[in-house]
Amino acid sequence: MENKPKVLITGATGFIGGKFTKRIYSKGYDISITIRQNSNLKELERLPIKKIECDITDKLLLDEFFAQEKFDYVVHCAAIVKTKNAALMKMVNIEGTRNIADVSLKYKIKRFIYLSSIATIAGNTGELKENMPYKATNLYGETKIEAEKIVLDYRKKGLSCAILRPCMIYGEGEPHALDKIFTLIKRGFIFVPGMKNPHDKLQLGYVENVVDAMEIAMIKESALAGTFITADKEVITIRKFIEIAKQELGANKIFIIPEWLVQLGLMFPPFKKKFNKIFKNRTYDISPLTNILGYIPRISTEEGLCRTIRHWINQKNTIRHDK
Repeated sequence: MENKPKVLITGATGFIGGKFTKRIYSKGYDISITIRQNSNLKELERLPIKKIECDITDKLLLDEFFAQEKFDYVVHCAAIVKTKNAALMKMVNIEGTRNIADVSLKYKIKRFIYLSSIATIAGNTGELKENMPYKATNLYGETKIEAEKIVLDYRKKGLSCAILRPCMIYGEGEPHALDKIFTLIKRGFIFVPGMKNPHDKLQLGYVENVVDAMEIAMIKESALAGTFITADKEVITIRKFIEIAKQELGANKIFIIPEWLVQLGLMFPPFKKKFNKIFKNRTYDISPLTNILGYIPRISTEEGLCRTIRHWINQKNTIRHDK
C-alpha cells in the first residue's frame, strides 16, 4: 500500500483494540498506538508499529503528538471498564474522549471511530435498539454515555465520526468471565444466575465480527450517521451455549447449580457478577449494521465459541507444559 494511511489507535493493548490493531496492520496501514508505563504489550510487541507513551487526559501532550504525526484516522478504544477509583474512570472515559475528539477535529482527521458500549442503553428492557434512550446500570455505563454525547457534539462541529456499541464480546484470549465458565463446564457443572428457563435467549459478539464492523466504519460514508450496535446475527439459548461448550470441552454431563445455593453463599459467590455478564436474557437489533453499513456478521456464534474454546484449551495446555 503506497502512501500508507496513518492510523492512531488508543486502547490497543486491550482485547478489542489489540485485535483491531493486528487486523489493520495486516492490511498495510501505518499504525501508531498510545501506551501507558504499565501497558501490557505482550500481544503487540513483535509488530513494527509506533508505540507512543501518551496520556489521553493530557491535552497538551496530545496536541503536540497530533501536530507531529498528521494522522488520517483515529480509532478510540481506550476506556477504564472497572476500577474502585471513580474519579479516574471519569477522567479517562469522559475527559480523555473529549481531548481525543477535540484534537481530531483541530487537525482535520479524515475519520474518527469511537468504540462506545452497549452499557449506554443496558438499563432498558426488551430487545435493545440503537435509538433507545440512554440508561446505564453502573458507573462505567454512565461515563460511556457522557463520552458518547461528547462525540456526538463534535460530530455537529464537523468531526467525521462513526460510533459503535459492542455488546458482550467473546473470542480468543477474552480476559474476563469465560475462563471460569469453561473451567466449570469442563468439570461437569455450571451456575447460571437467575436462570428460570434454560431456553432464555443469549446474543453475544464475536470479537472478529466486531473488528469487521470497525474496519467497515473506517471507510463507509454511511457510518457517519447514527450509532451501530455490534453483535452476532444469531440468537442462541443459554442451553445451546452450554451444549456447545460441553462438546468442545469433552464434558460428559452438566449439572446446573440452582441459584438458591449461590444465594445462600454455598457455592461460587465471588463469580456471580461474571456469570451474570455472560448469561443474560438479552437480544439486540443489529439491522442498522446490515441495512446501513451493509455488514452481516460473517462468523456464526457457534463457530466463534468453538474457536474461543479451542484457543482456551491450547492456552491451558501451554501453561501446563511450561510448569
